[in-house]
Amino acid sequence: MIRAEFRVTGSGSYKGFSVKGHSGYAEAGSDIVCASVSSAVMLTVNTATEHFGVKLKLKSSDGDIECGVEEITQMSDKLIDSLRAHLSMVAEEFPGYLKVNISEV
Repeated sequence: MIRAEFRVTGSGSYKGFSVKGHSGYAEAGSDIVCASVSSAVMLTVNTATEHFGVKLKLKSSDGDIECGVEEITQMSDKLIDSLRAHLSMVAEEFPGYLKVNISEV
């Protein structure tokens, strides 16, 4: 199962997120859950850094990613909230393969 964890401050701003694990939905190369999650994460990170200048601290290993927001902005909040919404919809459509959690930091 893929586990997506979103870290939110008490005021509702996103401090970052992590995405870990493998969905197990299908074989590598045919796993639409994995492809959807990977594509959405890459789009969010690339849009944030390349187009809106959001400063992120990224660490990835073996398909897992840890993303911290170095400087919270309105744009970083909107982008990460959009990722959370997308992954939540995927989790609803494919229960048991993706879990989305929000924790307050």
